[in-house]
Parts: sequence; C-alpha cells; structure tokens
Amino acid sequence: NVVNGTIGKQMVDTLVESAANVELILKYFDMFLKLKDLTSSASFMEIDINNEGWVYPKDFKEKMEQQKSYTPMAELPPNLTEPNISTTVNVCYQCTVDYLLRPPGRRYSESIMDFYWHYSSKELIDPAGKANFFKAIGVASQVFNTLSEVIQGPCTQNQQALAHSRLWDAVGGFLFLFSHMQDKLSKHSSQVDLLKILLNLQKDMITMMLSMLEGNVVNGTIGKQMVDTLVESAANVELILKYFDMFLKLKDLTSSASFMEIDINNEGWVYPKDFKEKMEQQKSYTPEDIEFMLACCETNHDGKIDYVGFTDRFHEPAKEIGFNLAVLLTNLSEHMPNEPRLAR
Repeated sequence: NVVNGTIGKQMVDTLVESAANVELILKYFDMFLKLKDLTSSASFMEIDINNEGWVYPKDFKEKMEQQKSYTPMAELPPNLTEPNISTTVNVCYQCTVDYLLRPPGRRYSESIMDFYWHYSSKELIDPAGKANFFKAIGVASQVFNTLSEVIQGPCTQNQQALAHSRLWDAVGGFLFLFSHMQDKLSKHSSQVDLLKILLNLQKDMITMMLSMLEGNVVNGTIGKQMVDTLVESAANVELILKYFDMFLKLKDLTSSASFMEIDINNEGWVYPKDFKEKMEQQKSYTPEDIEFMLACCETNHDGKIDYVGFTDRFHEPAKEIGFNLAVLLTNLSEHMPNEPRLAR
C-alpha cells in the first residue's frame, strides 16, 4: 500500500481508538520478554544454586524487585489484579467484546452496527450489502459461541472476567439491532435469507446470556448487570417479544377450522383480503399487527399468498427464540427474586 494511504490511516485510527487495550497487551508481553534476562542472570542463580529450576515465591519476588524493571502489582489497572483472574483472560475478553462495539461513523464494512446505520434509510439491502452483513454476522456469531464455550460448565472465573468487560454494552447494542432489523427484513422476500441468519445470531447471543447465569448466586453481580441491561433496552426487548408473539400465533390461525374455510381445496394459497379477515376474526392481532403481517407477505401471479410457506418461514424461528427468551427471563427471575423491574 502507498505511503499515507487509506488502509494505513484506517489502521492508525483503529489502534488509536483501542489505545488502552493495545497498551495492556504490550505491557503483558513486555513483562514476559524481560523474564528470560532475569532468570538467566548470575544474580538469579544465587537462589537456585543447584540449578534445579525451582525457587520460592518470596525469592522470585525479591529478584524481580532487584531488577527494577517490574512495577509492583498494585500499580496495574484494577481489572488485572482481581483474584483468580489472569491478565491474559481479561485482555482477551476485552478485545474480543470490543469487536462488537465499533461505533457508527466508521467505514460500513467494519461492523454490523455500521452496516445497520448505512442501510437504515434504504428500503432494501443490496446484494453487496447482504454479502457484507453475512460476513459480519458470521464473525459475531463465532464471538458469541466462543464466549459461551469458555463460560459454560459453569466456569466462574471466566464469567466474572467477561462480566468486567464491555459485554453489556454489546448486548444492549445488539438488542437495538435485532428489534429494528427484524421489522425491516421481514417485509421483502429478497431479505429473508439475511433475516434467518440474523435470527440465528440472536439465538447465539441468548445462549451466551443463559451461560452467564449458570451457577451464579441469587442477587449476584452478573444477574444485576443483566437486569440493568434489559431494563435500559426495555423498548427494544418489547419490540422483539411483540415480533415473535405475532408469528407464534400464526400457526394456530392457519391450522384452524375457520381458516380452512378460505382454502377449501387445501392448496396453501389465499387472497390477502381473506387472510386479513381471518386475522381480524381471531381478535388476537391489533390493526397495526395485521398491517405488518400483510406487508411481510408476497403474492403470486394470481394475487394470492402462500400462507403455508409464510407460516413455516417465521413460526419455527419465533418458537425457538421465543422459548429461549422465556427461559432466560425465568432463570433471571430466579437469580433476582426481589427485583421489581423484572415484573414488567
């Protein structure tokens, strides 16, 4: 690449924005790079005269102090001195979660949130944009799955390390993304493949949140942090629940005897006006819900809706994620029994 080129500038921007994390990483490696000089020095051999390779911690500490190139532990940042949590784990978690938190305003090829802001004013996401979304969602899914694996068991140390990262900011951001993207992608058949991938990502995030609660004490820190996050994102959580509720009721509607009256030959196709009439008769959909559902449907050359395909497309994901959300809220209620904010 050329001198003072775009890629170089982007890389500098990234490193400057992540300066605190870069400094922690460099500090970590610097500590261990100096270790070889210390342990091979004549001074260090004084505490291992027989060259056995074993020394007492107090002697090891004394030699590090004498070398005068190590700071006392107290001078390290608080999140690196927590008992039983290694420096490596904290730095890795912080950097991993930070991937999910890149702010809007950067090149839209850099994170899912950047993609959302770029396409939020457009009616459809074009093929190039979808390709970028698929890549970004794939990486985010890997992040959530990896985090779930390292905290399941449960592994209390890893849970606490992750809880002290910016995880909850990331969760709040994704709740906003899910609530707004679901509405946008549901309304055109060309966007359904992207919607399915987004719903899978949502499932991965909920699984990670469930893993964070494994083995945690009642009224513990992690439970409180999770409640705080959900309360701060209450409007988005309600949109997500409303979305799934609409599609969960769809199966009951389309399999009812009343609905079969508009598809006597069981062809799987009905006219939009008849579909609307049956939703109105069911009395479980608001006028806004009905308008949204019809906007999600596409008609064939005869002007009919494939209600079987439509139901299958949305019901199963809604059922699976709705169940996981219900389990999450139930588990959270058990961990935080005296939390009035969860009642809503």
